[in-house]
This record gives sequence, C-alpha cells and structure tokens, in this order.
Amino acid sequence: MNREELSEGLRNRIGDYWKVSSIAVTSQMALVIAIVAADIDSSERLLVSVAMIVAALFQIIAGDPAIKGSMMIASDLLNLDDDELKGSSTYEDLKATPWAMFRLTNLVLPVVVAVVAIVTMY
Repeated sequence: MNREELSEGLRNRIGDYWKVSSIAVTSQMALVIAIVAADIDSSERLLVSVAMIVAALFQIIAGDPAIKGSMMIASDLLNLDDDELKGSSTYEDLKATPWAMFRLTNLVLPVVVAVVAIVTMY
C-alpha cells in the first residue's frame, strides 16, 4: 500500500473510533440524565445498570479494534521507504503516539464511568 492509501485507512479507523466513542458516551450521558431526572425504583435501577454496562462493553469491544487498526496502519506508515514522510513532523508524531495508553484508556474509562454511575444510583 502507498502512503495515500495508508493515510486514508488511518483516517477511517480514527473516525470509526470517534463514532463508537460518541455513541457510547451519549448513551451513558442519557442514562445518567435519566437517573438524575427521574425517581426510579429498584427494578428500573437494575435495567439502567445493565444498560450502563452494555454501553461500556460496546465502547471497549468496538473501540479497541479501531485503536489497534490505527496502530497497525501507523506502523505501516512509519515503515514506508518515503523520505518526504520521514522528514516531516507527522512522522515524528506518529512515532511518538502512545498507542498502548490509548488502548488502556479505552478499557478503563468506560468501566470507571459505568461504575461511578451505578454507585451513584444506589
């Protein structure tokens, strides 16, 4: 693959991640608003808790492949024999990208948000 194809693939994977994140965050925010705005009984709290967990799992399950795909495409870009790319700040930025931290954050943050929301409910 050439640089343009890899760059387009990287843009698509990052776009996929932001779509997944926006869906999960919007779902969790809507659930938190529902918790705060309504006086719900224990059976409804259980349903909201399950929905929170599902939103967190969706973020983790769909977000990690998008980050991993971005990481692999970035690695391919860095390995291209392209002097113009290697002399650019984009190359240095890709080289310094903390992919492992992004993947860890994608794992930890949705769980923390779900746990905090569930604890707040009970």
